[in-house]
This record gives sequence, structure tokens and C-alpha cells, in this order.
Amino acid sequence: MIKRISAIIFGLITFLTLPVIAFASSGTFTASSVNYNTSTLVVSFHASSFTVGTGTTIHIAGISSCNTTGCGSTDTERYCGDNSTILTDPIDYSCRLNSASNYFPRNGDTVYIEFQAGGNQLYSQAFTLSATSDIFTASGVAYNTSTHLLSFHAASFIGGLGSTSVGSAIHIAGISSCNYYPCGSTNTEFYCGDNSTILTDPIDYSCTLNSNSNYRPNYGDTVYLEFQTPGDQWYSQAFTLTAPNNPPVINQLSNQSINEGATYSASGSFTDTDSTSWTGTVDYGDGGGTQTLTLSGTNFTLNHTYTTAGTFTVTVSVTDNQGATGTGTATVTVNAPPQVNSFSGGTINEGGTYTSNGSFTDSDSTSWTATVDYGDGGGANALTLNSDKTFSLSHVYKDNGTYTVTVSVTNNQGATGTGTATVTTNNVVPTVGTITAPSSPVIVNTSITASANFTDPGVLDTHTASWNWGDGNTTTGTVTESNGSGVPIRSSL
Repeated sequence: MIKRISAIIFGLITFLTLPVIAFASSGTFTASSVNYNTSTLVVSFHASSFTVGTGTTIHIAGISSCNTTGCGSTDTERYCGDNSTILTDPIDYSCRLNSASNYFPRNGDTVYIEFQAGGNQLYSQAFTLSATSDIFTASGVAYNTSTHLLSFHAASFIGGLGSTSVGSAIHIAGISSCNYYPCGSTNTEFYCGDNSTILTDPIDYSCTLNSNSNYRPNYGDTVYLEFQTPGDQWYSQAFTLTAPNNPPVINQLSNQSINEGATYSASGSFTDTDSTSWTGTVDYGDGGGTQTLTLSGTNFTLNHTYTTAGTFTVTVSVTDNQGATGTGTATVTVNAPPQVNSFSGGTINEGGTYTSNGSFTDSDSTSWTATVDYGDGGGANALTLNSDKTFSLSHVYKDNGTYTVTVSVTNNQGATGTGTATVTTNNVVPTVGTITAPSSPVIVNTSITASANFTDPGVLDTHTASWNWGDGNTTTGTVTESNGSGVPIRSSL
């Protein structure tokens, strides 16, 4: 990454190489209020109590890992060139360390601040470097190792000394295995180029990592997210890169067509290879709302009675222990039964014929069958339906009583609708025909035989006979009958 930053951050700055100078002498000074940003490489400090060199021009200033004359090399110091600032005592100094060095001071290192001025090499006291860096907090990280698509939420950008780039264009973004300058290389980071998106705080960012890098982050690696903007290198907190949690996949649920009042029953299942426990809910779509669904491993059973006709969407949701939710749906068509319209009953005499006309409606079916039960013990019999959804009723009631006529119409989807009417059948008095008896006088105390025919439209009625002989005697006659008609016979002395 250092080579990219040099091109972007420093522009036309020429990197310095350590000059070979014969120092007239070496000296010391006291450094305080040292601030150093490992992302921007900007250092600032207060220096005082110089033993030599004040009043001369500063040649270089920087941070060194050693404090002996001649220890300076590309492996032990990082500095900035100056050649214009006069060294005063005291002095507040700041610059960006831009030398072409292999040495990069890190937080916690034991270091020395250095000046080269007027042929003098000056070192501060040793101290532990407390460095800052440009950091942000990453969350919601999702990375696919196959497609290299990276997405995340970044917030709480905190820039160290010399950081000014929130609000400027993002140069690159990606994943790094380290978080200090200049860890960026083809072996430590994988990124995408941008140069157009403005870095904001917060920002939701997504891109496909496509740099020509040897490094490919894998699930389980400890990594950092990074942004590079003009003059700054930003790193997130360290985190373990995890595989994206896939939501449960609910297998196709059973679509069904049932009748109103029937129960929708179905078995279901789901798959989820990267979770260990789940919870489920179901909404049957008829206004009852969401309810808990009992899971048995990765299986479940659906049962629900629909009391209203219509088309309903069953929605099953399964949430895994990592918070991902999968849904599945089924369509339940609830068929309304035929609606048998009100038809008339009536009052008739026994032996009379009950007649009535009726009709039915059914908008979601195409064919129907029907039965009628006249309620007098004959059971249900086929009823002819007309093409205009009408029917005619006709029935002879053979006995008096109150009867319920029940018409049932069943559509081609199996739903049945019923309608009823009440028929009251009156009892009719039997009609007695001519009495047959001896026409000649008979001797007193002599038995005679008399008979008479009778009829009754209530052919299921049974009868008794009572004879009044006109002489004060009344006797019970013997009745021989069939289908409500017969002959009462009585002998009398």
C-alpha cells in the first residue's frame, strides 16, 4: 500500500534518502507533547533545551529507533526533509514523515525524536511512542468468498493527527490482514478501486473486491476493513470474518382447495445448514394473525379450519439462532357451498300432494347434484336440477303430521348447501259408506250381522269401529282394512 499512498498522498513530493553528512557534533534536547499518526505519518511535538544547533537550518526531522551518531538508516528512522526552518529553542514542530524508509514507528515502540541541523545530529530522550491512527467502527459485515462481494456499515470515524479526509473521495476499500502503515501489499490486502464515492460518517458501503492481490481473506481470519482516501489510511476494529448466515429455506408448501368449514392440513419442512436451532410462526391469512408454529427438528405440521369462503395465503416463517428468517407460502382456496334459497312449505290434508319450486346460487362451481328428503321416512331421493339452478318439489303425504322437507345441493368441488321447509299435513275424517244389514224384521233377541265400507285418504292411518244399534246398545266392530279403507263387521243378538 505504501507505493499507492505515495502516488496519491504526496503528489510531487520527492522522497528523501538519508544524506551522508559528516556531523560536526551531536547533541540532545527534550521532547514533549509528541503526537504521531500511523495512518497519515504526521508527527508533531514540542522541543526545548537544545545543547547545540540552535539558530541553524533544520535539514531533517523525524523519529528514530536509536540515538547514536551514524545509526540513521532506512531501517532505523523515518523523517521529513526541511532545509528552510530555523531551529529555535524552544520550537513547536510538525511534518509528514515521507522518507523512503523501511522503518515505520508503531504504537508502543521505544523511540527518539531527531533533528539534523547545522551539521549537528540531535536526539531527544527515549520515550514510548503513543501513536494514533485513523479508525472507524464496522458492523453488518457480509463477505462472500466466492463472488468477493463485500458490504458493511461504517461509522464513528476518528481521524488522528493530520487526518482531514472524511468528505473526500474514497480511493480504495477492502479487507486487510493488518492495521498499521504500511502493511498494505498484495500479500496483506484485497480491495476494490473507487475514486468517486464520497466518504461520509456513517456510510453503507458495498463493492466487489477485484485487486490483483495474492491475499484472499477466508472465513475465520482476523481482519480489518480499510478505506484509503487522499492523505489518509483508515482501518476498522479487528474482527473475525464469518460466513454470511443463510436464512432457512422452506420447502414448497401444499396448495389446496377445500370446502368452507373444512380443515387445511399439510406437512412442511425446511433446510438450513449453518444454524442449529429455529423458531417458527404461521399466519393462515384469514385474519387470525401470526401464531407460534411448533417445529420438530426441521419439520412442521399445518392444521387450520376455514369458516369463510375465499382465497387465502398461508405464510410460514422460520427464524434461525443467528437471526435470519426464511418464509414460505401456500394458497388455500376455500369453496363456498351452494346457497339454497328459501322455498315454501305449506299445509295440506293427508293424502294430498305438496308442491313447491326452489332455486340455489353458487358462483364458484360449474355443476351440481341434489337430493330431497320429504321427512316422512322415505329418505333422500335424487332431485332433478334445471339448467337455470331451479328445481321443483312434489310429494304425496300419506299420513297426517308435521314434516321437514330438506333439499341438499352439492357442487363439483364437494361442498353441500341445504335448505328446508315445513309441511303440515292435516288428519282427514274417514268416510263411511252405506250400512248393509237385514231389511226384514227380525225376532227379538236374534243376532244380526251388519257391515259398512269406509275410506280414508290417510292411507297409513289405522281405524277402530263403534256401532250404535239405536236401541241403547253400542258395540265395537271388527275392522278389516287396507291402505286406509275397509269394512267394519259386527254381529249382535
